[in-house]
Amino acid sequence: MEDLDLLLACARLGSRCAGLLPELDGGGAMVLRGARHPLLDRRLGSLRAEAWGEEPGRDAVPLDLSLSLDGVRTLVISGPNAGGKSVSLKTVGLLVAMSQAGIPIPAAEGTRLPIFKTMFASLGDSQSISIPLHILGADGPP
Repeated sequence: MEDLDLLLACARLGSRCAGLLPELDGGGAMVLRGARHPLLDRRLGSLRAEAWGEEPGRDAVPLDLSLSLDGVRTLVISGPNAGGKSVSLKTVGLLVAMSQAGIPIPAAEGTRLPIFKTMFASLGDSQSISIPLHILGADGPP
């Protein structure tokens, strides 16, 4: 029953946010098209209202990102305060983790994500989207 409940929850989430299971790229290329953080996706507002009693908010701007990992292992995002840097980084990390867990992600067709053996995230300030992102791989903490 637990397994069926989990599969049904994943399917419902995917249906509500028009999610998809992205193509997984063993070569390491990352292409996000129209990606949205689930906590900022207006289509999931009713779920947030049900879970946390939130008022529906405005929709966030979707993220488009292309990154080829040809020997490059760093993503740097810079910009002014309140420019969405933390949201962008957390969106990338969360959507990669969701896709590798088989959960449909809120993104558009053409999204392609790499397969990571381990994932680590460390955001050094208190800027958060309700829940801090800490992804640990099979090898444990860094």
